[in-house]
Amino acid sequence: MPKRLMVRWRYIAEFNRCVGDSIWRVKRRLERLGYDVDFVPQLTTLLIRRPVGVTMKQFRSDLRALLQPRRGSLILCSSSGRAWSCNMRGNRSGDFVTI
Repeated sequence: MPKRLMVRWRYIAEFNRCVGDSIWRVKRRLERLGYDVDFVPQLTTLLIRRPVGVTMKQFRSDLRALLQPRRGSLILCSSSGRAWSCNMRGNRSGDFVTI
């Protein structure tokens, strides 16, 4: 029986052009890093639960590493109501910009 993690926040992340163009690969990589990840009915969207020991800075870094370096992007929505966009194109590539 898997051990349940203490979860602080839940996030919905929609990926566009993730590494390998495979949302399954993204799910496996996040689970390997210790996140609790589930699919939602939208094809490229994941429900991610961030454990207590992971800082927001580390969480953003882990998500950024899953995007294609030249074309990837994602929208991240928090259970608290905040939302961010990260795009690997343009002059602010890799920055999480508040929406």
